[in-house]
Amino acid sequence: MRPYQASGERGFILIVVMIFAALLASILVGVLRTSSSYNFAAAAYSDSVRADELGRSAADLVAQRVLLPDATAKRGGSFIVRLPDADIAVNYLSESARVDVNTTQPELLVALFKAAGVDPAKADAIGARISAWFGQGGAPGNQTAPGASPTVQAAPQAVPASSPNGGSALPGAQPAPLRHLDHVWQCATVWGIPPDVFALIEPYLTVSNPSGKVDPTLTSAIVIKAIFADDQAAEGYLRQRARGFATEPDALMSIPLGARGYVGFSQGTAFRALIRVRLHDRVAREYETVVVPPKKLGDPVRVTDWQAL
Repeated sequence: MRPYQASGERGFILIVVMIFAALLASILVGVLRTSSSYNFAAAAYSDSVRADELGRSAADLVAQRVLLPDATAKRGGSFIVRLPDADIAVNYLSESARVDVNTTQPELLVALFKAAGVDPAKADAIGARISAWFGQGGAPGNQTAPGASPTVQAAPQAVPASSPNGGSALPGAQPAPLRHLDHVWQCATVWGIPPDVFALIEPYLTVSNPSGKVDPTLTSAIVIKAIFADDQAAEGYLRQRARGFATEPDALMSIPLGARGYVGFSQGTAFRALIRVRLHDRVAREYETVVVPPKKLGDPVRVTDWQAL
């Protein structure tokens, strides 16, 4: 009986050893998986940081292009930068192609709503609120003498009502109303624009076109339709534009006399850029930014808007 008993004990020990080996193998697999996940997350984070870095560097390249003597580059353009580990593709366009919510004429804003497909009655109701806001001092553009450049006023700081001893704000105190919009999205609140309507017109708006004039040779088809207030005439102008205008006066003469106050050809002071960064075989990112070039090379570049798409 002893040999049989010893054999049984050895079998039991073998089973225990195999169970522990299986547990150790499971633990090792878990550790390797966790380590692999951490390595992947670290690599993804590193790629994201690298893409952001390259995207922001591209904003400086846009400013450099605008400062070139090339007149075409000062209006818009595209370029590609190839690096050992990445490709950067940039498309940029002057903000004079957009309607400025601070300096344009309210009538053009109302026409823009209608051209974008907003119900005319709803557009007129929003237009009444816009005109009221402009009339209350929120309109640097409509208080300027003919031919003069509008002056954009700084947004006043809301001063909270406080107790005489400098305590906290009194209950019910209201912030000062905005008289200048620093971001396009603010007009949705200030003018009472429903979200679905704002989504239709937001692609055509800016706060970076201080002239208040839209460049008809750069702007979108929707804005052209708003300027003309006549779809057929607007389409005719767009066909002419596709063929090319010989001079700026030629582009202006094709616009109805009553609508010429909406347009201008002054050089833009800000440029909207779509930046695509692709790290080789790893990750791709897109960014949209508004770049304000300096007056001369070497001065700092100002970025007034930046968002990852």
